[in-house]
Amino acid sequence: MPRVVDQRTRSRIDKDPLQGLLDFTDLDKTIETSGDRVTDALKHIRATFVQWLKDTVGIDLTGVDEFAAWLDTHLGLPSLDQLLAALRGEYEGENLILLAIEALFAPVRRVLQVFTGRPGGLDAAPAEVDSFWDDMQKTLKGESTAGSWFEDVSIAAASGVEQLAENIAGGVAAGAGAIANAGQKIADLLGLADSAQKIAMAAQQQIQDLQNETSNPDFNGFAWSTIFSGADGDPLSSSDWAGSPEIVIRGDSGFAGVAEGSADGYYHKVSQYEYETDTQSASIVLGTRTSDDQWTSVEVRCDPGKTQGVFARANRSTIQIGRFTRSGTAWTWTPWYSRSRTNNQGDILRLRTSGDNYYVLVNGTAVIDWTDSPASASKGAGFRRAGFTQRKDTNFLGLPIASWRIASFAMADWLPPGGAVTTPAWRLRRGSATEVALSVAHGATALMPTGFYTIADLASAVTVDVSAGEVTIIESGWYSIKATSSNRDNSQDVAGDDAYDVRNAYRLTPWQLYVDGSPLEGPFPSGVPTEIYLAAGQKVRVGASATVPVFPSNSYGATGSSNFAMPARSQITHVGGASPVFTGRKVA
Repeated sequence: MPRVVDQRTRSRIDKDPLQGLLDFTDLDKTIETSGDRVTDALKHIRATFVQWLKDTVGIDLTGVDEFAAWLDTHLGLPSLDQLLAALRGEYEGENLILLAIEALFAPVRRVLQVFTGRPGGLDAAPAEVDSFWDDMQKTLKGESTAGSWFEDVSIAAASGVEQLAENIAGGVAAGAGAIANAGQKIADLLGLADSAQKIAMAAQQQIQDLQNETSNPDFNGFAWSTIFSGADGDPLSSSDWAGSPEIVIRGDSGFAGVAEGSADGYYHKVSQYEYETDTQSASIVLGTRTSDDQWTSVEVRCDPGKTQGVFARANRSTIQIGRFTRSGTAWTWTPWYSRSRTNNQGDILRLRTSGDNYYVLVNGTAVIDWTDSPASASKGAGFRRAGFTQRKDTNFLGLPIASWRIASFAMADWLPPGGAVTTPAWRLRRGSATEVALSVAHGATALMPTGFYTIADLASAVTVDVSAGEVTIIESGWYSIKATSSNRDNSQDVAGDDAYDVRNAYRLTPWQLYVDGSPLEGPFPSGVPTEIYLAAGQKVRVGASATVPVFPSNSYGATGSSNFAMPARSQITHVGGASPVFTGRKVA
């Protein structure tokens, strides 16, 4: 074999690691020896570099060789296929480096997947990317897609568009994060719109009710209404209202409420307008609130300074009627009656009065009827204003809270049913379905108990004492009179056997007519009228007659093998009914 001849004369400084080894007489040995010599030379160079780096810049790489050897021994170098599998998220081995790479690239794979439609985002052709973008645009528009990209990754679902659309449709705040927040904003907006619509409809209904009342041909009086509006903080019109300047327009809704920064307490407005009669009606439409416990009221029979009057008021859970007095900022509220009711935005709270009778209605339905028997509320020419009152307070966190704001207000003289009748007449009734104790022995009679009747209306040309249930005749003549009620006997049988217990046996009450304190006619079946001549000044009352047995006298029962006649029982221990009444009118 020809030898390779080095034409240049070598010097001592060449440091050739192959010097003296190029005769190649033993090729294999020469390769092995030269390889070892090269490796040793490289190690020497590396060691020299590591020492120089340590001496120059202070970086000590001693031990790198050992660490590299450990990695190679314990982990091994991955192949290209394994590396690609890790990048795709498809690696199934146990190599720690590849597992770390797979986890590190998970977000990247997700981004690539979204933008290419390919799992892992690899190997996507340009046409496939174009198809994906086309499908994505169609999905965002709600159109049908041609490809199948969104079976795996839906832009609508991933971005929350679908959830937000459902939120908007349902008025809810599902989802999470920004989507839930956006959904809540949508829900709040829809709720505000719904409440605003209800309040607007209620205000229109309030005006319509007022028009219906004043369109009666027998109506002769005053009527006025207003829907509050304006910028936040605007005062109410001084030509319409007197009273607390702290009641202003609040918020974007335009409702009347207590101004921001006001001290805790009651604030009121009284109308500058007056009723023409003592038969009065006033109503408000409830707006927003920041407290469930504070009261907002509508009032009638107020004096111009609003130092007294009659109120109907509402918080979140209760309706109440009563009388109030005021001295400066000191208020005294004297409730007559309360009723539980869940009150809401848009409810129309109305208070009506005729004589000493008062009626509270919510959305046109009567919820409280009450007669001020002692006539404690003043009436007459000096008490023909209407108004409303609101309450501001502070909660335990030190934050301000307030009662219902008011969307609108209306007042009018009121023509009660039968109000145009001038014939002497009356109607006394019980405003509660509860029963009252009254002991009437078998076959006996007794006057209806004091306080049994609670409401007196339709009274004309007679004098009524509702508590006593007594009517004084003013015009002599023939009168048609009737009464209705029910009764029961809740006493135990003497034997104490439940088989004879008649406590749940209710009966219609035969009624007895009393004139000047004594029974005059009767008994009559419940609701059946009688006609009688009455002179001016005579006093008329009704009573109950215990003449209807629980069991007929020929009824039979059985205990064991013995038959016996069951005794009749007609005694009364309680009277009541769904709507007991005592009515009368002059017929001649």
